[in-house]
Amino acid sequence: MDDAQLRVATVKVVPGAQQFGTGLFVGTGLVLTCAHVLEGCLSPEAEITVVWQHKEYPARIVSIRDQPYPDLALLGIGLRNHPVIELHHEVELGDRTYAYGYTDIYGEGDSLTASYEGLTRADRPLLKLKDGQVRPGMSGAGVLNIRTGAVCGILVATRDRNSDLGGRAIPVRTVLSEFPGLVPQSDALGPAGITPESRALSFHSTPALEAVWERKLREQRRLLARGVPGSSRITVGDLLTRSELLVPAPWRVSGRDAERGGLVTELVGRVREQVTDDTPSPRRVLLLSDPGIGKTTLTYCLYSELLRTWSAGVRKDTFPVRIDLRAVATHAIDEDFGSAEWLARYLDRSALGCEPISWVGVEDRDGIPLRPVLILDSLDEHLSRLAYPRMLNELNKFIFGYAALSCCRTQYFNRFLAHSPFADDLEQIELMPWGEQERRRYVHAYVSYCFPEYQEQETRKVRLRIESRPVRDLCQTPLRINMALELMFKGDLENPVINDTLGLYHAYVAQLLQIESAKIGSTLGIEQKLDLLTRIAWHFYDEGEARSQGARLFTLRELHDFICVDLRTPEDDAHAIVEDLVSRSLLAIDSDQFDLFEPTVVRFAHKSFHEYFVARHLFGCMQTDATAAATAFRRFISAEVSEFVKEYLDRANVNSRILARVCDVCIDAYLANRADDARARVARQQLAYYLGNLRSARVVQFLEEALLNEPDLWIQRGIILGLAFGGTARPLEEYVDRLRDNRVTGRNSAENDVNLGYTLTFFGDQPTDHLHPEVDQGLENCEGTIRRITYLVGTETDQECWRLDLLTLVELWRHRPVSRERYVITMRECAPELSMVLDAFEHNPESAGWPEIEELREILSLIGDGGTAIDG
Repeated sequence: MDDAQLRVATVKVVPGAQQFGTGLFVGTGLVLTCAHVLEGCLSPEAEITVVWQHKEYPARIVSIRDQPYPDLALLGIGLRNHPVIELHHEVELGDRTYAYGYTDIYGEGDSLTASYEGLTRADRPLLKLKDGQVRPGMSGAGVLNIRTGAVCGILVATRDRNSDLGGRAIPVRTVLSEFPGLVPQSDALGPAGITPESRALSFHSTPALEAVWERKLREQRRLLARGVPGSSRITVGDLLTRSELLVPAPWRVSGRDAERGGLVTELVGRVREQVTDDTPSPRRVLLLSDPGIGKTTLTYCLYSELLRTWSAGVRKDTFPVRIDLRAVATHAIDEDFGSAEWLARYLDRSALGCEPISWVGVEDRDGIPLRPVLILDSLDEHLSRLAYPRMLNELNKFIFGYAALSCCRTQYFNRFLAHSPFADDLEQIELMPWGEQERRRYVHAYVSYCFPEYQEQETRKVRLRIESRPVRDLCQTPLRINMALELMFKGDLENPVINDTLGLYHAYVAQLLQIESAKIGSTLGIEQKLDLLTRIAWHFYDEGEARSQGARLFTLRELHDFICVDLRTPEDDAHAIVEDLVSRSLLAIDSDQFDLFEPTVVRFAHKSFHEYFVARHLFGCMQTDATAAATAFRRFISAEVSEFVKEYLDRANVNSRILARVCDVCIDAYLANRADDARARVARQQLAYYLGNLRSARVVQFLEEALLNEPDLWIQRGIILGLAFGGTARPLEEYVDRLRDNRVTGRNSAENDVNLGYTLTFFGDQPTDHLHPEVDQGLENCEGTIRRITYLVGTETDQECWRLDLLTLVELWRHRPVSRERYVITMRECAPELSMVLDAFEHNPESAGWPEIEELREILSLIGDGGTAIDG
């Protein structure tokens, strides 16, 4: 727990018109304060009000302990959806503390810091604090031990209200002895299966192991207090301690059918199988999914279960270690980052000052033997900022080969890692999107937990809204469902109207920033935060940079320098802006495993929010600044960002004024990239594609002229597809006919090679070369392309490209022998679905004459008969 979390869990206690004090949530619907705060209002019928988040709630006295000692009271309120503070008795001489309360001078809330001097008295102990001014109204405030991250006392008295002499606090030991029903939060929300009775290690331990265990508990407290992306109501602790909220996604092992449930057990078994008495097994696990499905949450579950079995002595030799690669970004600049020596040093810090530990399999030496079971999260975010050659070198480092489990986005893996040596020994497990079954379970559990007062009829209304189109189609991941639920429960259930992904993110971001900007301490308005987050997102967007040096760090220091230097903000103002953004926006701060380094790494609450703001920047350039747009699109834009950009363009198509501006700017940006260098080539191709999505006669004329004068075959293809998606189909029809004629007549097949090469890149069958993605790298892989094309020709989404898709399947068979064996296997798998699609095309007058239909039927017939070759 940090100061911000303490403030959120603190309330104002108002027992009468002329008096008030402070309290804090110590349990669901329970507020702890001082008894003297309630003086004169101790009767059962007394009216007591608790103010939290600017709302008033009636309270009643649950239990009270007399003045002058221990001077404690518990209040009950009819509220469940609120944070709960962490209680722990640990405090040492010199520890710095923090408190927050409602004083006679600052009735809206005020902070103080103080140092712990020691105990007052032995029979009725108080914590003695110095170097902080304790004013009237602070009674009942929690005293946060900054070192441990837990509340160690409750302020009860000042030593001098007019100076910084300090004050006194009731120790947490006293609180827990007076109210034994209160369980320390670190126990109540501990790892699954870790109870107050099992906090001690269940096997014979040493000071080093006890130190490691204590570190683990602190780390676990921080982990469980984290909010779930997209929700202000659900924490990781809620998911891990309330099984009804933890709805697992369907999953499948590569090459097998999808399954539901049991994944944590499956992963625990696979991870344990890797650990033998000698070395880890080479069959490591790679966990894949699309954004927002829950990879990170699953690593929390796996880590908690492994930690439980380690502490219970079931597998006391295997020690779970979870590293979020985003949180150690500042380490990546070290020359030996990722080496066995680096990992050993990193692990040693968990037992600093104790006898040595021999980290088996990492750095064997004299000491207590422990084998780390390493879990790596956010592999794609760590690698995406590196140029491709450097990325391959990075994967050769020790930790990536040693990790028992790594997490990565599916699309990133398919584009960059699937064909690397790194992937050879990986067991791939993929999380699938949620279906109706998962959505129903989660919505029911969410409403029951967050809004217990809701009746079944109201719950059904929420469920029907989630299952209505297009919300249902958008909300196939936990992240997006949480976003939609936040919007519904903080406004009208029928509003806002959400028609696409961009609309969902627009509404959620606007609502969240409106709430955050209204909080005490916020110095920036909504529009200011939107603007700054957009600039920050683009400045720290590293994908597509192809840097030869290290990736740009995103830390508090770099963020401050960007605001101060790049945005020309005065130093003092920059400090206030940074504090506001990291505390009250969509930015978050990460720290490493044992919190021994400054927690300065900054990131967006979820990577998709970063991508949303990058798209916002790009569309802003496309509306206003041709020079900025010309420069921006010299970087390769990821598919996730591109989806947002295309939805922005859909909106431009229905607003003639915006459409005219976007057309003017993008045409000028295209013309500004006529140079022959590789980056200008990337810009022309991307701009041509996006221009084609604009429904403008002027754009069609411009692109048709550009097509006649453009010698680059890859850019020609981008122009043709852009025109097709914009409604001008003739150039694509001519393109497909030309590709066929090239093969039939034996003319130059360079256009065909470009089409095959870029298609293989786009569907992940070869690594993405950002500067030359159209080059066929001669790999045998083609499975992803076949499966994806089979899916696309059965949907309306790719209607403009149906014939080109069919021709590409024919070309893969006839003119790419290197992938023949895999082609046969995959086409047999897809044959039933593809045959149904071909039947539909034959019965459609617009497509019945396509020669590719009959060619594919011949290929399917040969493959079905066991054939593996055909004349070109």
